[in-house]
Amino acid sequence: MSEIKAKEIQCRGLKTSYLVGVPKSEVKGILFFIHGCPDNHLIWKNLMNRFYKEGYLVLAPNLRGIDKSEAPTDKKRSRYSKDSLALDHLELISHYGQDLPVTVVCHDIGSVSGWELARRLGPRLKKLVAINSPDPMTLFYQFRKISQVKKSWYIAFFQTGKIVELFFDKYKVPLAEKTLKLGRYPEITPERVQEAANLFISFLPHYRAAFAELPTRFLKKTSLVDKPMLLWGNKDPFLNIPTQKDLKTVAKFPEIRVLEGGHWLFLEKEDDVFRLIQKN
Repeated sequence: MSEIKAKEIQCRGLKTSYLVGVPKSEVKGILFFIHGCPDNHLIWKNLMNRFYKEGYLVLAPNLRGIDKSEAPTDKKRSRYSKDSLALDHLELISHYGQDLPVTVVCHDIGSVSGWELARRLGPRLKKLVAINSPDPMTLFYQFRKISQVKKSWYIAFFQTGKIVELFFDKYKVPLAEKTLKLGRYPEITPERVQEAANLFISFLPHYRAAFAELPTRFLKKTSLVDKPMLLWGNKDPFLNIPTQKDLKTVAKFPEIRVLEGGHWLFLEKEDDVFRLIQKN
């Protein structure tokens, strides 16, 4: 990762750590990567290197409160909301160019800010690529199915305050190992398990903010993201494959691609994911 640098910036008053690679020659556009749980921005290092070599400016922030990205001292959920996170992302993008087209690539809980960022980019958005990463409203509609409730029960558990925090304190390592194995994470090492275990609790504010926002989503009309591409692993143990009907309230003319793989599809099928993003 010699050409991909770790940096920090103040985004709306809070420190944000991120990875960036700026091509030395003409820049084709920006690829903006948003990680999920229990990961950090390093999860994108291989794809970032590949797109950097193709002439793209690549950016990948750590989400709010993850690793060196500062958490709000008052612990207000507002800084974890989709709007606040998207504004942070926009500020980071504007630091590197006002006019370049942007492709947003998000995974897992990164969908909360990924879909909102896509809406706020307007004509600058080239494509939203959501990898096993539904808009929260889509996931809400999918909860009408028992199969999705069985897969994503943990989202409700994450709302239980101190109970879940005490649970993580005691069982975070076996939970992290089971999560990685179920999701078909490649090359599970003791170091990766420990990293995931340490990150879990930092994601609780993200899940709680996303859940708390759902009622207000029904009260205001959400603009549709035009022609997003959804890449899904057919063996994802946490998220059902969305249908066109599931997406009708958040997307216009969505493209759904289902590949052989689990939750971390972009690691299992890196070549296929790279090709599909590059094609679009």
